[in-house]
Amino acid sequence: MFKLERFEDEEGTKVAVVDNNPYFRYEYPYVLTEDMKQQTDEEIGKYLIQDLQYRNEHTLMSTLLDVNLRSPFIYDNQFATLIQYLKEGELGESYFPGAQIKLRIPNYEAEGWEGDFAMVTVNKALTIPKDTADIYKLFSDYHKNGIVEILKWQDVVHLNPNDFKKAATETGGN
Repeated sequence: MFKLERFEDEEGTKVAVVDNNPYFRYEYPYVLTEDMKQQTDEEIGKYLIQDLQYRNEHTLMSTLLDVNLRSPFIYDNQFATLIQYLKEGELGESYFPGAQIKLRIPNYEAEGWEGDFAMVTVNKALTIPKDTADIYKLFSDYHKNGIVEILKWQDVVHLNPNDFKKAATETGGN
């Protein structure tokens, strides 16, 4: 039975997921924020224990990053389809480094079928304040400070395979 254990080290308060089996102890290397310290073990553990029990979310995150960052031929509708599987960021929720959520871009004018969401990767532990009026502005500020990375459809390198053929023809290649 997984449970959450809080402990202190020189950096601050941290958590570990442990089991009755003394051989299992996974310490998260993140210091809890002040908001997270106020949460119950059940509230924090809901995400951390679920993460260890079901690694499907990790697989989804890896797939999203691989496809969006490494594949130069992703189409707008493919981007939208992949992003739809992420949970949207919620007021009052806490997120640890590595977590990925989707974020609606206000007043977004789509170029095609990419949708109006961006993919957000959390770099430092954070809690979205419950009284946040403009979550996109908050995350834009976090992005400038390196707390999160925001990847929008326009940020993905869009290469056209025909451009390679054209370049080869112009340089005398086949």
